[in-house]
Amino acid sequence: MAARRRFVFGGLIIAMFVSFMVFNVYRTVEAGIGTFTYYKTVSECYEGRASGQIDAGQGVRIHGRVQPGSIRREPDLTRVHFEVTDGSHAFSVTYGSMDLSDLFKDGAEVVVEGRFAESGHFAASSVMAKCPTKYEAAEPDQA
Repeated sequence: MAARRRFVFGGLIIAMFVSFMVFNVYRTVEAGIGTFTYYKTVSECYEGRASGQIDAGQGVRIHGRVQPGSIRREPDLTRVHFEVTDGSHAFSVTYGSMDLSDLFKDGAEVVVEGRFAESGHFAASSVMAKCPTKYEAAEPDQA
């Protein structure tokens, strides 16, 4: 009888764990954030905002490039403001941290994750600068 109780108890623990994992995956996908979310281009987000498919407060990932000359850091070093573009459309982005990669610069390819405000401004919770696909050796006089 004791072996049967242990088996039932173990089965309940496993069922609770699996249920918890399924719930977390569902919640993450439903919220539109996390590793299960594909990114959209800047133009797709622009059209989605215009058509009402992307609501304010909805989590989204946007892929684009940092608009040259748009990076502005606040004097107290708490935020950075920049624009992300795909050449056709652009969004202003605020990132509430100065913890950015060395790859983050004008023209860098980025994926920003966050939410749109009612005004259309994008509040980023993370900024990922993508590595260039081609590395070139430094010129001999610069080495």
